[in-house]
Amino acid sequence: MKGAISPESEEFFKYATESDVFTVLGISVDYDVVSPQDMMEIASSPSSDYDFVMPALDGAARAVEAEDKSTTMTDADSGSVVAFSTPLIALVYTDLVDDMQAKGLVADSGGNKSLDLAKLNEMSKDGTRWRDISPDFGSPRVVDVAVPSVRESSAALQYASLIRAVGKDAGGDDAMQRLLVGQGHGETSTQGIFDAFLRLGQGEMPMVLATEAELVAELFQQSISESGTKLEEYTPLTLDPGALLTFTVIPQTEEGETFAAAVHEASLQGAAAVQGYRTEPSSVFENFATEIDYAPLDLPTQQRPTPWRDYEAILQELG
Repeated sequence: MKGAISPESEEFFKYATESDVFTVLGISVDYDVVSPQDMMEIASSPSSDYDFVMPALDGAARAVEAEDKSTTMTDADSGSVVAFSTPLIALVYTDLVDDMQAKGLVADSGGNKSLDLAKLNEMSKDGTRWRDISPDFGSPRVVDVAVPSVRESSAALQYASLIRAVGKDAGGDDAMQRLLVGQGHGETSTQGIFDAFLRLGQGEMPMVLATEAELVAELFQQSISESGTKLEEYTPLTLDPGALLTFTVIPQTEEGETFAAAVHEASLQGAAAVQGYRTEPSSVFENFATEIDYAPLDLPTQQRPTPWRDYEAILQELG
């Protein structure tokens, strides 16, 4: 069978393939990594070659379901299955956090530290630079969160919707232009920009958009290997307001229904946990987090899905 998946779920499929999890379950899965816009076009095409699609955005999933013959406009598709999820986070150098907190950009939030996106927008509008926040750092860069391509990455598109919301109405488009356009980063996924963040120096990328899944997967790799970048020098920040990427399997064919039925098998949920995703049921992830001595971040308050038409407006605005 073949699926169209979001960039932020690729690591799960890689791991499940390489560790023969699919094979043990008696299924063979090929997949293409596609952008959110392409995901919508694939799902609405009657001649699609895909057995399932797996968007990461709730709003996209609801719109895709509306194209399916067994879905009404008011109810979720009975054949759709939430595979796993992960919250968006920002990852920042730890030595900047106290200064960020003193300036009101970071707050303590239920045992975690959170990044205030409204304050970030305000600082960006005022032209605040990193050296204004942390004189010892001295970077002339205007404060921002490094993001991958909004056109390619579901996470970046979700982040753009948060920035648009805190920017309020007409000012939201201005906020997106300031905080998202012209960063010069060529990565197409949060995994790519996360890897670049670990590789580059603080001056190049002080703070980056990531997912909790990428952080946890890296912690796991470091727990079983002496190689790699140690993460003690970085601090994860939840976002305020926050967002959750929810990966929904939406079957397009009978083979796609077979995959949807297998998603909650213990072995597949175990593979998801190893790659840092919040599992269904949550206990699989929680047990894995305990094994690697990781304290899960607070999940964002559940909100109504952003309609796909709003994401389309964002893509049009950002060009």
